[in-house]
Amino acid sequence: MITSYSFTLIKRYTKLFGLEKYPNVVMVRDSAQQLETYLKVPGIPYLAYYDRQRRLQKVILGEVDLGTLRELVAN
Repeated sequence: MITSYSFTLIKRYTKLFGLEKYPNVVMVRDSAQQLETYLKVPGIPYLAYYDRQRRLQKVILGEVDLGTLRELVAN
């Protein structure tokens, strides 16, 4: 997960959603928004979902509902 928010807000978000329980979820601070340019992200929010072999499975641009996320991780 990439954000330009402060470390304080990242810690709050991580704690609020219990992300420390998920070693495959990584929070990255990019205050200069360089990764957005480097990765050529067409917009935000941008979700790239990879399988266990680290192969790209799906890209979602814009809002995504919880049901869609559950379907992704269930497959």
